Amino acid sequence: MKRIILLILIILNLFTLKVFAVEENIEIVLSKENPCVGDKITLNFNINSIKNLYGFEVELEYDEALIFPLANQVKVDELLKYKNYYLAINSVDQGKIKLMGTLIGRGQNIQTKGTLFKVHVKTLKEGNAKVHVNTLKLLDIEGNPIKVNYTHSLKNININKKTRKSSKSKSKDTEKQNINIQGQVNTVDKISVGDLIIHSNILCLNHTFSVDIQTILLRLTKILKN
Repeated sequence: MKRIILLILIILNLFTLKVFAVEENIEIVLSKENPCVGDKITLNFNINSIKNLYGFEVELEYDEALIFPLANQVKVDELLKYKNYYLAINSVDQGKIKLMGTLIGRGQNIQTKGTLFKVHVKTLKEGNAKVHVNTLKLLDIEGNPIKVNYTHSLKNININKKTRKSSKSKSKDTEKQNINIQGQVNTVDKISVGDLIIHSNILCLNHTFSVDIQTILLRLTKILKN
């Protein structure tokens, strides 16, 4: 009977450990999932289910060939917004994101979940840009380490090829346009402006004639002066 109870306890402990392991309390959330080449996106470094956070040291590594940082420092976010803190290191350079700092004073420790910092980047080319964790240390107000659950490859950013917009078959900027005029024609040189319509290849009172834009402008100027 004791062996059965011991076996049940072992199974329950293994199950608890397994569930606990998949509950990550550090994650990176993108402002846009599956971005395209040339998109500007934000990497939000979020902390979940951690209390009494007072000190931190973070170093992340990203693929320089696929993403380019838009600033040389991270932007601290909501978790530090109304806190007194000191940052010893804050840099984004050579494929690494580094942030090390501490809160200052009693009652400043972080008790809620949220975004610790964010990094603005631009995607450079198609591929799978991975963000790895090199260093991650969290401390409480007494300087004791806080246990953190996360995966080494913290985020995979799937960058897609940018789709091209369909171009028009003919460009108005490069093509010389021949257009026709439909209206009340008394003579070739006098046109009723009120009935003027510009089209391509339109019959005008049994008189179809083609002129370039410069000729039309000259005739319209002459008519308006009269």
